[in-house]
Amino acid sequence: MVDGRWATVGSCNLDPVSLLLTREANVVTTDPTFARLLRNRLHELLGSAGERVDADRLASRPWRQRLLDRLAFGIMRAMLYLGGYRY
Repeated sequence: MVDGRWATVGSCNLDPVSLLLTREANVVTTDPTFARLLRNRLHELLGSAGERVDADRLASRPWRQRLLDRLAFGIMRAMLYLGGYRY
């Protein structure tokens, strides 16, 4: 939701896999009523169901998990490169 007037809802993420490889879709609307309702609902969810993740919490994860995250990211980038996708 942007400026209370423009909103987009969908499955596309801002990552290379979503943007280059998968078939995902978003709907964009300029309906201010929808944008306001979406903003209000997102604020409610952040207050009641959100979980804050900060740098200290990420750094305190087990070293194996951090290593696996880095390996997964490296494999994804290598596969995109080998597939001819550049980002």
